[in-house]
Amino acid sequence: MSTKIYKTLLATSILVSSLGIYANSSNDVEQSKYSNWYFGASFGEGDYSKFTVEDAEVDSLTTVRHKQEPSIYSLTAGKEINENLALEFSYIDLGKIDYRGTYGSAALNSITEAKAATAMFVYKPFRDKLSPFVKLGYGHQFYKSTTTKENAVGVFQNPNNETTSGSGGGLIYGLGFDYNLSENFFLRAQTEILRKHQTDYINNIDNGYIERDSSLNQVGLFYRFNGNKTSYPDSNWDASIFYGSSKTGARMTGGSYSGNTWNLTNNAVSAQVSGSMTDDKSDEYQRFSLIRNYANNYSSEIFYADFGTFKSRASNLGITGSGNALTGSATKTAHAYGASLAKDFNLSPTISFVPSIGLAYVKHTDQIYNNLDFSGVGGSSRGPINKYNDITYTAGIKFDYEVMEDLSIGLRYDHYGETGSDDALGKGTLAGYGFGITHKF
Repeated sequence: MSTKIYKTLLATSILVSSLGIYANSSNDVEQSKYSNWYFGASFGEGDYSKFTVEDAEVDSLTTVRHKQEPSIYSLTAGKEINENLALEFSYIDLGKIDYRGTYGSAALNSITEAKAATAMFVYKPFRDKLSPFVKLGYGHQFYKSTTTKENAVGVFQNPNNETTSGSGGGLIYGLGFDYNLSENFFLRAQTEILRKHQTDYINNIDNGYIERDSSLNQVGLFYRFNGNKTSYPDSNWDASIFYGSSKTGARMTGGSYSGNTWNLTNNAVSAQVSGSMTDDKSDEYQRFSLIRNYANNYSSEIFYADFGTFKSRASNLGITGSGNALTGSATKTAHAYGASLAKDFNLSPTISFVPSIGLAYVKHTDQIYNNLDFSGVGGSSRGPINKYNDITYTAGIKFDYEVMEDLSIGLRYDHYGETGSDDALGKGTLAGYGFGITHKF
């Protein structure tokens, strides 16, 4: 769907909304009304054009087709916590990125399909016929990329067709407005930003690590249940989102790199280089949890934690290959699912201290280019992608400050026991700390 079509749909939606209001002027929506649950479907266009052919390192090919603005759609379920704040869960079909490039008689075709699941807080400063909002949360993405090649023997280092898949997450934020048609139906127009939607950590040592944001533009129709509900019973459930920094104790690198660089067009060694390696053992920490409160200030929670991507790379930018081949880099991504028990100690009427302990199921993806030997010796071919899982303990500390009856802000620190594999990028502890909000729902 083109941007022009999207804008036309948006204008049409506003016009239809206006006509609906005039036609039903005797049934105006009361400004103070809100409800527990609402559901809706939206559609529009994604914009992934910030990730260029240079970023993808296919600029040596002649680009014949590169579709970066695909049609997308989403399904959303939301629960209004109070008149100003809601919690939403969405499934988003992110569409397809379609690329075709040629090199003489050879051709490369690539199609990447992606989906996402998001959890977001939505804040409306006021509620009226037209209710603007801002939103912030976490989005976890799943992708599958299929590459086919034509007349590739002797041109590409790997002439075979390839299929890869993976997942990863990051912050998602946006803004928009809801336009009430009646007590139960409303239209929505919104723009959301997926941070680090498209990345390239392994093959872009020359240009640093590539991290590109994408935007999602959608319009949709929603249905609100119990439009005349004006109050909520007390809830024993909380939801929280925390964002900050992560750390790993895994080795990542062992000092220096010495090995070959390759020219992919003729599958030949172009040079042998050496140099030191540098570590980046920190990244972004994002944690989402659902909390069940019990008597005597005890609670249990289930959580999802994303530690981002830890990276190592050649400090000497000469450790690169010509064509599309590069050497001297490794990455580790980790995310965890877990459960924990906690006890709330009230330090004052508004400040509480909450220690917790639990178990975490950690999923790792370790990727090494050119079989880096962490004793300082390099190999001459690309290493495997190692995917594996293990279980470790976790202990956390949280300080909460109650802003209002149902909303608190806080700081937390989480420690995860030794996790990882000596067959990949090594074992080590994980840690995460950051700032977040907790709300009853």
